[in-house]
Amino acid sequence: AAECAAGRDGAVVLDRWVDERGVRHTAVRGVGVDGRQIWARELTTEATVSADPDGRRFALVHDGTAEIVDTRGRTTSRFGGVVAAAFAGKGELVTLDAGARPRRLELG
Repeated sequence: AAECAAGRDGAVVLDRWVDERGVRHTAVRGVGVDGRQIWARELTTEATVSADPDGRRFALVHDGTAEIVDTRGRTTSRFGGVVAAAFAGKGELVTLDAGARPRRLELG
């Protein structure tokens, strides 16, 4: 795996590659506390991930968007204009835009 993010109740593992046409890909896999894969998806772009400390939500950042997914891989919300994101505490996400300006979001 190229990158992972884990919390108490789950984790997400990323693997990245570039195909023969030069297109970037990211394989995203959600993993339970027992190590078994729960969900998966493939993105035709490069993505990064951050985990909420409890491991029940993850921020996937790709294509200028922070996509919040739950432990089943379902998208629960999206925020545009984002190039990076990290959970700062339970329910609090800090994002950066292209100008490196931070924004704090309360996710509840």
